[in-house]
Amino acid sequence: YILWILSLSGIVKGLRPVPKKVREMNRVKDGHFDIGMFKTRFAKAAQVIEGKRQQTGEIYARQKESLETLVDKTKQEAERLARESGKQIRQATKQKQTRTAH
Repeated sequence: YILWILSLSGIVKGLRPVPKKVREMNRVKDGHFDIGMFKTRFAKAAQVIEGKRQQTGEIYARQKESLETLVDKTKQEAERLARESGKQIRQATKQKQTRTAH
């Protein structure tokens, strides 16, 4: 296009038209590969994949945090139950010893 514009202004002379064979060579409508469209679509797909990867990472982090919280609460409850069971066993043992002593 630049040469064509320069030829209109008279700076470039003797510019010949592009032969029909060259114009029709590698046309997309004839089934030839369009590298420009491929690059555009590939870049868009890469952006979508990156966004999904980040989203998945955030979801994983939230789920991991929730699971760690659940594990901590479960551990605390198990420790509380163990203490409570220990108290009940000690009380039952004391009662049994008191009964056998009398």
